[in-house]
Amino acid sequence: MAEHVRRVSSNETCVHYLSKNVQNEFIAFLSGKIQNNILQQLHQATYYSVILDCTPNVSHIEQMTLLARFIKFEANKDVSIKEHFLSFVPVLHASGEGLTEILLKELEAQRIPLKSMRGQGYDNGSALKGKHVEVQRRILDLNPRAFYVPCGNHSLNLFVNDAALSCSIAADCFSTIQQIFNFFSSSMQRWGILLKHVSTLTVKPLCNTRWESRIEALLPLRFHIEEVYDAIYEASKEQKFDTYCRNTAIVLLNRLQSFKFLCCLVTWHGILHKVNMVSKLLQKVTIDLQSSMDLIKSVKTFLEGMRSDEGLNSIITDAKELAEKNGCCCRL
Repeated sequence: MAEHVRRVSSNETCVHYLSKNVQNEFIAFLSGKIQNNILQQLHQATYYSVILDCTPNVSHIEQMTLLARFIKFEANKDVSIKEHFLSFVPVLHASGEGLTEILLKELEAQRIPLKSMRGQGYDNGSALKGKHVEVQRRILDLNPRAFYVPCGNHSLNLFVNDAALSCSIAADCFSTIQQIFNFFSSSMQRWGILLKHVSTLTVKPLCNTRWESRIEALLPLRFHIEEVYDAIYEASKEQKFDTYCRNTAIVLLNRLQSFKFLCCLVTWHGILHKVNMVSKLLQKVTIDLQSSMDLIKSVKTFLEGMRSDEGLNSIITDAKELAEKNGCCCRL
């Protein structure tokens, strides 16, 4: 290969096989080879489950992601669970009927028998999980042994989302965190002030789809709130900023001094830290139903512990420590 590149670079040959068409052809060959290997393992396993999800891409085209999950028996009699991506499929009609038709055509195109399906794994989207006319119901009508199991990770995410939206204090807390990020990220000068004060973690935006990922946005305020506070304070006194900017900084300073905000910050950091750990474990290929149930129960136990007198006292103590880091008397 090195000799080939040398000859092309020195103009000894014009046939270099490095055009985009040739590269795409190489990628297609590799893709086909890998996919055939996966399908060979699937056929040897006989039984399998499918995992589907739909999301729009950057071109605003809805795409269905198709994965297969099966058991592989090794030559040394070891047994392992395999989970492989099979394809992206463009979706024109995101209804239950349309998604079912696409799934059946894709299985047929890849010579995967529907009668060997033993499981369906989808998120909680209505077009997928519906009990009457949606995908899981239509597949069950064709193969009664293809049992449907909702995504435990997605269910956990919805639980956290609903819990937060049902509490105005939590909504205000996350709104403040997002506003702090917007305040600094919308100006290079303000971001420079932040970097001057924050030594390690910088502020981050909230994730709207995966709530457990919001732990990344809480970390800077949970452990470096005094540095973020100093950065906002400097911005509020900077005369080269306009009045609106300085007033915005003053509003954010008042919110950071609120004891209610600090208690909410401590509470949600604890919740999201626990949920994030469980979420990562639920995404493992080797996870099984019993382990998933145990993990969900551990979250429930943790939340019940936070409601106890000991848990509430711990939250108040941590909130007071944050107030002391700010060097101010919090507004109750």
